[in-house]
Amino acid sequence: TLARPSPSPPPSPPAPPSPPLATVLPFVITGGCAALDGVEYAAAGYTASGAPYYRDSSLSYYIYWDPDCNAGGQPARWIVHALAPSTSATSDLDGHGACDYAARIYSEDSSSPPLGTNTWWVFCDGSFTDNDLTLARPSPLSPPSPPSPP
Repeated sequence: TLARPSPSPPPSPPAPPSPPLATVLPFVITGGCAALDGVEYAAAGYTASGAPYYRDSSLSYYIYWDPDCNAGGQPARWIVHALAPSTSATSDLDGHGACDYAARIYSEDSSSPPLGTNTWWVFCDGSFTDNDLTLARPSPLSPPSPPSPP
């Protein structure tokens, strides 16, 4: 008798759509060195996982969530990197096969880097060190002053 092939599992449902990019709020990083002190990051797109990624205003650095930065079983983390992340890869979003970056914080939450003050592993002054970085929403602009009376 011939063995019958087992039925194929049903296809996975499609991932829910990512929110419109305009609804992903920017943040400012303070407390670090260079690209990590007083720099605003704005949403620039989404990676294959549906996580937003961010770019600084000088277009020098990106912050993105990588579920496995070397495709070898590393824990998920938010990464600060000079290279834009792949929007099609599901892991190792810089394509280097290694976990290299300017800073990182482990996180299973892909919706946003952790706001508030948290300890990141940061490359400053030639070596990596624990560094408390604060990520906060930018202050709203003050309304213009009324004109002076004549």
